[in-house]
Amino acid sequence: MRPKLLIPFIIQLKPLFILLHRFYECKLKHLPISIIEVLFPVVDTPWHQGNVPTTAISTKKAVQEMIRKLEKGETEIRIGKVKLLYYFSRLAPALASKIINRL
Repeated sequence: MRPKLLIPFIIQLKPLFILLHRFYECKLKHLPISIIEVLFPVVDTPWHQGNVPTTAISTKKAVQEMIRKLEKGETEIRIGKVKLLYYFSRLAPALASKIINRL
């Protein structure tokens, strides 16, 4: 299946993932378990089957940034331009949706 065909499905599941993250974060806060949310932008992987978007970042860059933020103790990690999209989704959800749909 082509990655672009999965994007609408993944976008629809994101609220469910956020709810599950919050639920388990509350339920497990008394246990020595950490729940960490990592949101990556498009990453250049074999999954793209040679059709890598121009906005994709390298796997090395994505992993390096994730590890750096894990070492800082962050539990909500947004890599690359996902940080901007997160703020757009809070300030202007319709604009964020248009940006996602253009990818």
